Amino acid sequence: MSTPELTWTGDRNVYMLSVKGEDARIDFIATASGPPLLMNGQGRCSSSGSTSRTSSRSPAMGTTGTVVLDSQPYEVTGISWLDRQRGRLPDFFADSLGQSQEAAQPSAPQPVR
Repeated sequence: MSTPELTWTGDRNVYMLSVKGEDARIDFIATASGPPLLMNGQGRCSSSGSTSRTSSRSPAMGTTGTVVLDSQPYEVTGISWLDRQRGRLPDFFADSLGQSQEAAQPSAPQPVR
């Protein structure tokens, strides 16, 4: 995924994140310690107004990188957690945002890996 301010790439084993702002920049690499944890053991989840979503978590990802604030770089090391949900959003999300269902939905669901 990429925007002018954000780039997020990788697969289920390694993720790379880069975010840049006017006076700050963040560059992280996170490495999974094992396979993703699938919601309900199958990766399928549902909630009010939605029946076709997938969910996975990658806890305890070893993370390293750099944070730059006002041109001063800081090396960082730690543990991060990635939580992913894909598919149609529940109806109440669109309603609470004052949007149509079509505007609140992703363009195409992504398969669980």
